[in-house]
Amino acid sequence: MRVLAPSVAFVVAATTGAPLAWGQAPPALPGADQMAPSLRTEDEGKPKPPASDDRSGHVFVRGSAALVGPAGSVAGDAPLGDVASLGGAFGGGLGVGIARHAELDAQFTYAIFSSPERCEGCEASMIGGGLGLTYHLLQGAGIDPWARFGVGYRMADLAGSTATRGLPSVAAGTYHGLDVAQVALGATFQPFPGVGFGPFLGLDLGTFLSRPDDPREPGSRTYAFFQLGLRLELDPVRWVGGASPTREARTLVVSPGRNPL
Repeated sequence: MRVLAPSVAFVVAATTGAPLAWGQAPPALPGADQMAPSLRTEDEGKPKPPASDDRSGHVFVRGSAALVGPAGSVAGDAPLGDVASLGGAFGGGLGVGIARHAELDAQFTYAIFSSPERCEGCEASMIGGGLGLTYHLLQGAGIDPWARFGVGYRMADLAGSTATRGLPSVAAGTYHGLDVAQVALGATFQPFPGVGFGPFLGLDLGTFLSRPDDPREPGSRTYAFFQLGLRLELDPVRWVGGASPTREARTLVVSPGRNPL
């Protein structure tokens, strides 16, 4: 230390031009802010803005087409599949974003079923609707995985009789049911802002609470409808109002006198 002290004093004296007395502490060397002020930036230390919210307050318009298959029983010991086979379903809906990843929605479905081979003259159709909550895993990305849970109501119109083929007869008329669980999973691809489409898989579980008079077997019957289809989604809010929040959040703020490149 005694050997280095004169050397430090010499260097400091040569740099500052002022001699140091023996044993005097050298002055502090210039800091990084003094040596390279050009390295400092005005944005240093500022938190990044939060990611844009592309769902809250947005209104989503949807349409869907799917294959639908019935299961469960319709009355007595008659399976629902004996009077209705695989059919096609068409639907639509409206959704309102209530949070960054959550949405409330209302949807309806109309389905026409084909006649099973064992049932002559059977005809079946169905109208259903429901309210649900959808959780979206991502936002602002090219793909949006989602999951939905809801409850609803449906009416099934059945015509014809299965008695001609040795099957239990089913009363023709309108059956009213309550969907206690509407579960769906899917993903939406967004090739353009405000336009998306993608596949979905759905399962509706419920029970018939009211059906045409059938004195042989009073009471409710449990049913299920499986759906596999394609859904189209439109977000009109992203088409109006000028620049979207996404663009505003991603805009690079350049300080005066600085070259962004």
